[in-house]
Amino acid sequence: MSFADDIKKFAEKTGNNMEDTVVTTIFQLNELVVKRTPVDTGRARGGWVASVGNPSSSKGSQDTSGSATISKANRKAAGSVGNIYYLANNVEYIMLLEYGRSGQAPQGMARISAQEIKQNMRNYVSK
Repeated sequence: MSFADDIKKFAEKTGNNMEDTVVTTIFQLNELVVKRTPVDTGRARGGWVASVGNPSSSKGSQDTSGSATISKANRKAAGSVGNIYYLANNVEYIMLLEYGRSGQAPQGMARISAQEIKQNMRNYVSK
């Protein structure tokens, strides 16, 4: 089953429309990914940049708390319905962090967050 199918079934079971379900899911993903990003200077955490249509080439800005990064990403997500939404990080060392080169995030950030949301939806739908 695809993730799109998971979202559709989740929307049906919760009684929400697809657009609201997709945006809410993206909001959750934004928060999980950003908050799981290791913090030293805040450069990697602030490096997450949301865009619609094509991945951004921006490197974002320093954000140790992640709050500003999440807010910007959520504003972009709210206007992305019907389009392809991207959350990209172009900081030079982001792949090292994603693939376990940090004690703060040994399982990465993006992969584990997407998997968690997918599993939570499947668990909810199967109840």
